[in-house]
Amino acid sequence: MSGRAEVRAWRPGLPGVVIVSPSSLSNEFEAAQTLIHESLHLKFMDIEYVHPLFVPGFRPTHSPLVTPVWHQGRPELGNWPIDRVLTSMHVYLGLSVFAARATRSSQTTGADGIKLRAHGAQCHTRAAWLHAAANRHLEVLSASGRSFLAWTGRLIEQLDRAGDEMIAPRPENLVLLDATAS
Repeated sequence: MSGRAEVRAWRPGLPGVVIVSPSSLSNEFEAAQTLIHESLHLKFMDIEYVHPLFVPGFRPTHSPLVTPVWHQGRPELGNWPIDRVLTSMHVYLGLSVFAARATRSSQTTGADGIKLRAHGAQCHTRAAWLHAAANRHLEVLSASGRSFLAWTGRLIEQLDRAGDEMIAPRPENLVLLDATAS
């Protein structure tokens, strides 16, 4: 949110490790967003490991490609494979829930509250756009992948209905995947 150059990364070869630049930790909200953002990438890897989200043989190099509308006109930032679409959607959705909850706090007033609310709205819009894009490529998703997509869709709809009144996901939406789905 600060506009400064930041180093934030999660590395598939280093399970559970998040590398964060001190510039990402300039205030409590940026620190929280950074840690949530990177942790959600790690959680997505956990989900995909336990419940493979893609059909057998899926390879990002042979995936359908999606260019998010916010990267139109910038080809170097487009052409995302579906696995990147899903993980980005997951991160944006988590950040929108964080922003919705944090803006209800009495500590998020003034400029911080305005910035956080705007960032949350942007994350929500992007999560919804990526969700719609992923729904156009169901053929590369396993049953668990389709279940994951349905689950995130329910959360997006819940945020759509609740707006700023969002307090927490409904308990029925916290059940991520049917254990029998493969």
